[in-house]
Amino acid sequence: MKTCPYCGSPVAKENEVNYYECDFCMIQIKDAEEDGSRKTVTFRETADEDDLFKTTPELMTFHTFELLSLLRLIRQKRSVKYNELYRKAKADEITGNTASEESREDYRFLTKKMNIVENILLQRLGYIPDSLHESFLTKYLDKIKKGKKTNQKMKVYSK
Repeated sequence: MKTCPYCGSPVAKENEVNYYECDFCMIQIKDAEEDGSRKTVTFRETADEDDLFKTTPELMTFHTFELLSLLRLIRQKRSVKYNELYRKAKADEITGNTASEESREDYRFLTKKMNIVENILLQRLGYIPDSLHESFLTKYLDKIKKGKKTNQKMKVYSK
C-alpha cells in the first residue's frame, strides 16, 4: 500500500496526474513510500569545489550537513582571497598599480555564495554558525549517524 513519507497515512494517486494526495498532511507527494516506510535521506559527508557553482535552487536541495561543509569551504576560500587582495593592495601602494579586478570578482563571488548558504542555514537552523571547526562538523555527523533509526517504519492508520 502506498503511504505518505511524512505521516504514514495511506495515499491515493489523483486521477490523471503524477502525484499522490495526503489528506492528513494536506500536501501533494510525488514519490509515495510503501507500507509506512520513511523517506530515505542521503547526503555526502563533505562538499567540493564544484558545489560553489551550483545555483541557489540546487543548494536548497542539499542536506544541512552538506551546506555546513560547503559554508566552511567557502569561508576558507574567501579568507584566502581576502588576504591575497590585502597583500596586492599593499604592493600596489608601492608600485602605484591597482589590485586585480579578477581577485575582487572572486572575492565578491565567494561573499555572495557565503550569504546564500548562510541564509539557507538560517532558515533551517534558526541561526548562522559562527565557526565551523572540524570538531563541530564531526559531532554533527555523529549525531546524524547515531540518531533515531530512520529505517523504522511508521504505524499506518487506515481510514
